[in-house]
Amino acid sequence: MRISYSSDVDYDKDGKIIGIEILDANMLNLH
Repeated sequence: MRISYSSDVDYDKDGKIIGIEILDANMLNLH
């Protein structure tokens, strides 16, 4: 599953998400 956001979220080398943790809110809105 690939997640892409247009917000201020950066991805680490391992694909880990760093920065503001707004994933929960966005994922709830997407679903």
